[in-house]
Amino acid sequence: MFGIKIGDSSFPAENGQYPTRQYSLSYAIYRHLCFGFHFESNRPSFRKKHLESFETPNEISLSCLYTTSKDEIMNYNEQLKALPRKIGILGFVSVFLWVMDAALGIGPLYRGVGADLVISFLTIVTVVGLYGCIVKQNSLWLILERTGIPMGILFSVLFLTRQLNTDLILMEHLTYTFGILITGCFISAIGYVCKQESVPTEYSSSSFGKDLAFTFLVIAIIALTMERAAGINAFIDATSLIVTLTPVTALMLTNNKKASSRRYMQSIVVGITGALFICVMAWTLATQEENAQSVGPVIAITLLSMTYGVMILLIAASLSSDARAQQVNFGRVNWHLLEVFALIVLMIFAPESVYEFADRLGLKVS
Repeated sequence: MFGIKIGDSSFPAENGQYPTRQYSLSYAIYRHLCFGFHFESNRPSFRKKHLESFETPNEISLSCLYTTSKDEIMNYNEQLKALPRKIGILGFVSVFLWVMDAALGIGPLYRGVGADLVISFLTIVTVVGLYGCIVKQNSLWLILERTGIPMGILFSVLFLTRQLNTDLILMEHLTYTFGILITGCFISAIGYVCKQESVPTEYSSSSFGKDLAFTFLVIAIIALTMERAAGINAFIDATSLIVTLTPVTALMLTNNKKASSRRYMQSIVVGITGALFICVMAWTLATQEENAQSVGPVIAITLLSMTYGVMILLIAASLSSDARAQQVNFGRVNWHLLEVFALIVLMIFAPESVYEFADRLGLKVS
């Protein structure tokens, strides 16, 4: 019967020859299919642990072969387990791109939004993801889940503010605004789908200097985007900043720094909502007086208040550990942000209804 010789490199050679044992060809093929052929272990700790457990050199050699191959099989099984997730992510992204291309067209959306906003958006996503994973040692999927929606809202507001300072808002501009918002929501959806059910309970720590440098970097990128969009002065408004931060300041003074992080994050949403109510009241007054000059400042209050609040929430979500973020419940905060932003768009920049569209085309709707 055909056979194969397996040498033992774990024992010293005698006369230049390693101890060997002959096995049948069928057994050798079986070992190869199950474990592969590895004739030595490169781990000294393994050799020291197992040399005394076997009587013959060949048994030691087979033990080394089996254990090393078992590790490789475990790695291979882990890769197989990760394969469905990779396929799912790829399919999810492919379907999203296909839908966006069918509805808006990727090229027209990119040209309508502008290269500056697109590059800044991708830069913020990259910086936030890398800092959270490398420095804060958080899960990438949890980072994307809690920062995608704030990034989408932030750049949607930047786009609307740019258009208000250059020209009137057209219907196609609302399309691009929703395109940016949907992209941010899609990033959060990827994080939600791919995250693990278990969340670490230990808080990841990093130096204050690194967090401060990250904050300045994010603010610098956003400020540069503002400057290229409409000029940095178009995004500075003391009234909007005061309205946004008043609930936070009141919470800090009344609770003597004992309030939780969750309440501080929710108070920012309260400030944005208050700015929205002020905007609605001023908007109805401006439309009744038919004063076009007062429309701009009214819209600026709610848009800039949303800008300041979302920037704070984005930086806070990026600097939080996964365990801290779970306590704050950024998912609920993002949900409220979406509600407020949708209300702003529907109250001020409402798209044309079916009846208005039919009336403009001279169609009769029953």
